Amino acid sequence: MGGSEEERAAIMTVGTNRLMVKNRIRLAMLLLVLVAFALRVHRLDYQALRGDEAFAHLFAQQPLREMLPSLATIEPHPPLYYTTLHLWTYLLGQSEFAARFLSVLVSILMIPMIYRLGSALCGAKVGWLAALFSSINPFLIWHAQDVRMYSMLACLGLGSVLLFSLVLERGRKSGEKSLWIGYVLFTIGTLYVHYFSLFILAVENLTFLYLYLFPGRGRREEAGDSPANLAGMETCPTDVEPVEGGQRHLLGRWFVTQAVIAVLYVPWLLYVGKFMLGHTKDWIEPIGLFSFSRRFFVVFSLGTTIPEDRTNLLVWTFVIAFLLGCYGLVRLPRERAVTLGTYLFLPTGGIWLISLFRPIFDERYLIIVAPAYCILLALGLGILLQRRRPEPCPEPFDPSTGLRAGFAQDKPRRRAVEGMAKLHERMAGSLTSMLAGGLLLALVLASSGYSLSNYFYVPDYAKSPDWRALVATLRQQRAPGDLVIHNYPDPALQYYLQDDLPLVVLPASSPVDPVVTAEALDKLAAERQRLWLVPQPSALWDADGFVEGWLDRHCDKIHHEAVGSLSLSLYLTPPAFLDQMAPVNANLGDKVELTGYKLTTDIASPQSGILTTAPNTALRLTLYWHVLAPMEISYTVFTHLLDADGQLWAQKDNPPARGSYPTTDWRVGETIVDKYDIIIPPNAPAGRYELEVGLYDATTGQRLPLLDKTGQKQNERVLLSDRIVVK
Repeated sequence: MGGSEEERAAIMTVGTNRLMVKNRIRLAMLLLVLVAFALRVHRLDYQALRGDEAFAHLFAQQPLREMLPSLATIEPHPPLYYTTLHLWTYLLGQSEFAARFLSVLVSILMIPMIYRLGSALCGAKVGWLAALFSSINPFLIWHAQDVRMYSMLACLGLGSVLLFSLVLERGRKSGEKSLWIGYVLFTIGTLYVHYFSLFILAVENLTFLYLYLFPGRGRREEAGDSPANLAGMETCPTDVEPVEGGQRHLLGRWFVTQAVIAVLYVPWLLYVGKFMLGHTKDWIEPIGLFSFSRRFFVVFSLGTTIPEDRTNLLVWTFVIAFLLGCYGLVRLPRERAVTLGTYLFLPTGGIWLISLFRPIFDERYLIIVAPAYCILLALGLGILLQRRRPEPCPEPFDPSTGLRAGFAQDKPRRRAVEGMAKLHERMAGSLTSMLAGGLLLALVLASSGYSLSNYFYVPDYAKSPDWRALVATLRQQRAPGDLVIHNYPDPALQYYLQDDLPLVVLPASSPVDPVVTAEALDKLAAERQRLWLVPQPSALWDADGFVEGWLDRHCDKIHHEAVGSLSLSLYLTPPAFLDQMAPVNANLGDKVELTGYKLTTDIASPQSGILTTAPNTALRLTLYWHVLAPMEISYTVFTHLLDADGQLWAQKDNPPARGSYPTTDWRVGETIVDKYDIIIPPNAPAGRYELEVGLYDATTGQRLPLLDKTGQKQNERVLLSDRIVVK
C-alpha cells in the first residue's frame, strides 16, 4: 500500500514538474512575443508609405474580379497576399497603420514557429536563441512594417518547413493526418504568395528524396551528435524509426500531398506562365559571388540602416556565429542536418546561380531563408554557450565491425564526427567558450539595437520620403486649375494626393520618347495656368531630367522648395506669364522676338517702372523669347547693367536657358523662358541704371540687329523699359 502511494506521489510530482516547465516555456514565449510585437508596432505609421507599399495598397483596393486578371498582365505576384490585404483593409480600414499591421501579425506568428523548428532540429536552447534573434532582427522588422507580401512569404514558408520536419519524424504514425493537412495548406499558401516559394517546395522534395533513398537503416543517433547535446539540454537522443513498411507508407502519403499541391497550383502557373516568363527586373543588376555573399550577411544580420564603415566591422560577429553554426550543422543527426542545410543553402545558392544568367537577386526575395539563418546563428552560439558535455547514451556495437552500429553504417559521417570530436571536446564547457559566446551574443544584441535605433529615429534611413508633408504643402498652396506632374511613376504620390489635384506621370514610359513627352507637356502648358512638378531622380525613369528641363525652358518657375528629401516646383505656363510680363515685342534679325521680360529682386518688384534696390543685390531677370525662324548659329545672350553714362557695371552672357538650350535647337513657334541672375557690384554708386539685352555670335562677336516693323535696322540691343535705382 505504501509503495503504491509512493508511486502515485512520484507520478504526481513528475506531472507537476512537467506542468511547471510547460508554464515557464509558455510565459517565456509570451514575453518574447511581446518584445517582438512592441518592436514591430513601434512607430508603425510614423513613416509614409514607400512606393511599393502604396502600389500594394492601391492594387488591393480593386474589386477582386478586376484584380485577378491584372496579376497575369501587370503585377508579377500571386493573389493570396493582395486578396488578404483587400479583405483586411475592408474590415479594419484604409489607414497606413491598418495596412501595415497585417505584416506585423504574420511576422509575430513566426517567433513561436522559429522556436519550434529550432528546437525540433537543434535542441531547446537553439530554439530560444533563434526565436530571440528573429524577434530583434532588423531585416525582419523592416519588412514587418511594410505593406508587402514578404513577411507573409517568410511566415508561410517557415510553417511549411516546420510541418515538413514534423512529418518526417511523426508522419508514419496514425493520427498524424493533421500534420499532412497543415503541411499542404501552408505550402499552397506560400506558393500563392510569391513565386520564389517554389524553392521551398524544392527544399522539401529534395530533402525527402535524399532521406528516402539513403535511409538511416534503423540506427540510433549518437548522443554526441544530437542537436540537444549541442545545446547542452538533453543527455539522451531519440530513436529514428525506419521501419520498411513505414517508409512505404510515408512515401505514399508524400506522393499524395505533392499531387494535391500540384493540382491546386499548376493551373495558376499555366494562367500566368506566359506573362512571368517574359517578365524581367530591369532595375536588378548582375552580381558576383563576393558581392552576393556580402549583401546577404549584411542585410540578413544588420538590415540596411548602419553606415557602411561600421557595417564592415559589425557583420563579422554574425559571420563567426554563422561559421560556428555550419560546424554544428555537420554534427546534427543526418535527417535534421539535411533539412536545415537544404532550407538555408538551396534557395540561396539557387537564386545566385540563376542571377548569373538572369539577374533576379534582391535580399527581400530571399526572406524565405531568414528563419533558417537565425537558427544557424543560434546553433553557432549554442555551441559556445553550452555548459557541459553530457555523457553519451550507450550505443550497441555491431559484432561484424566492432564499431557502434550508427558509425559503421555511415562512414562519411563517422569520419566527420571523429575528425572534429577533439575540437568539440575542447570547446565544450570551457570558460573561454562561455565568455566568447556571451561576447558574441552581446554584440549581436547591440548591433541589432543600433540598427533598429537608426531605422526608427534617423531620417537618413527612412524607408520612404515624406510624401505626407509634400502633399500637405501642395494642398496649402494650390489654386483652381492646378495640375501636378510627376516625372517618376511612384504610386506613393498618387496614394496621398488621392483626388485632391489631377496628377500626370511624364514621361509615360521608359526610355523617354522626347517627341511624345514634349507634345504632352506642350498640351498641358497650353491648357493650364499653373503646373506643379515633383522631380524624383531615377536612373531607370527620366534619368536625364527631360521633364524638368522642358518646363524650365518653356514655363516660368516662380517657386521651388525642398520638402525633406523631396522637392516641389511651381511653374507659370505661357497663358499665365504672357499676361504678367512687361511687353517688348522686339524683332532681332527676323530670327527671334523678345516678347517680354520680368525683372525683380528677392524682396522687390518694379513700381511704376522703377525697381529700387541696393548694391550687392541680385537682379532676377527673365526673358521670354518667341522663335520666328530656324537658326544655324548658336547665339549667346548678353544682359548688361549700365549706369546713366552707359558704363558697364555687371553682365551675364551665356547661351540661353543657362546654356542648356542652344538656339540651334529652338523650334519655330515655341516660347523660351530664359533666366539670369545679375549681381549689382558692392561698389556700385547710387543712381539710375538700366539693362540692355540681345544676342550675338560668340565666334565673331556680331550681334543680331534690332529691326523695326518695316525690317529696317534700328539698333543691336534692346533697352528694357524698367529703370533700376540703386540707393
